Amino acid sequence: AAASGAVSRMQVFEARQLIDQGLSDQSGLLYDLANGEPPLAVIDYLGNWMPAQVVALLRHRYAQDGSLGTFDLYRPVDTGPQQTIDPPTEIGAGLALGSYALAAPLSPSYEPGELLIVNLGWQAGPSATTSALSVTLQLTTPEGAPLLESDLPLVYGALPPTRWPNGATVEHLQTLALPAELPTGRYGVAIGLRASGEPLGVSHQITTISVQATSGQSFEESGQFVPGPIMRAWNAQGGRERIGLPLTPAVPFAWGRLQCFELACLELRNGVVSARTLGAQLYLGETARSTACNDQATIGRICPGFATLTLRYGANLGQPISGEVLRNGWVVQWSEYARLERRPDTDTQGLGRLGEESLRLPPGGSYRWP
Repeated sequence: AAASGAVSRMQVFEARQLIDQGLSDQSGLLYDLANGEPPLAVIDYLGNWMPAQVVALLRHRYAQDGSLGTFDLYRPVDTGPQQTIDPPTEIGAGLALGSYALAAPLSPSYEPGELLIVNLGWQAGPSATTSALSVTLQLTTPEGAPLLESDLPLVYGALPPTRWPNGATVEHLQTLALPAELPTGRYGVAIGLRASGEPLGVSHQITTISVQATSGQSFEESGQFVPGPIMRAWNAQGGRERIGLPLTPAVPFAWGRLQCFELACLELRNGVVSARTLGAQLYLGETARSTACNDQATIGRICPGFATLTLRYGANLGQPISGEVLRNGWVVQWSEYARLERRPDTDTQGLGRLGEESLRLPPGGSYRWP
């Protein structure tokens, strides 16, 4: 960051002390985070000295886009251009909805099980309430009868309307998981506000969506849905054996979509799904290195000791980028897309869980979005 001239918006340890003493105001940073303005947050630990409001915004408005070494990379969730509501719709409590964006489906229609991702642009008037508010996102019949909903504190409780800049639009991102058994048809998407759990008037429909099952699939084991285009690539590249179960939703970033699985992460860029080069990325953080196989053959191919894996997975492993090294009691070799592993005493072979490792999830933990 220093070499590229990038300036950090917050030096967490120092800033937290000033904030706690009332000597600094983080409202400007919170506003920018709510609107996804900083394009990247590099975090070693999401907590500790970091203010709770910043953590809340990074947990909901941003999502993890892998890691480098011991640092997690967070980028804004991208739902596409905002659609202006003219005039803004008065929802209640002195707030109006001035725009919205709905992340496009990867198939011609939304699929049962898919995650609906909505970004709402709110405006506060002079009579904006000081009460704690929550946003209700509803799926309705075309006539407006509610079918299911999600409820989330407005701007995640991090930035109340009384602290919004005058005349500004503040974004609030919220999701709703479509049921796996949702029938084919057309549905409404509606927005409302609640104060102390009580609705502030009726919900307002902002758009309608079409739902139809295609080739996507829900995985009960991990509670994640894989959209059709990514599911086809998952099958083509080896399915559960080579790619593993999904650990994340298909997250929309400005560059495309990312969905991580146990052994790999798949990226959708410009209509093409391909595997992320996790072997090459994670090898950068390794200190144990080698340029030769144990039989002294130089690399340029997968080492002979991994012939079983080479026969099984072939080109899906990519080109080797290391020789054989000892790692946590296993003989391993890194390739572009994988880490090949072999027990020296039993010759048991397998692939490292690089998709999981790239997310640096705590033991038993799950992906931090949505």
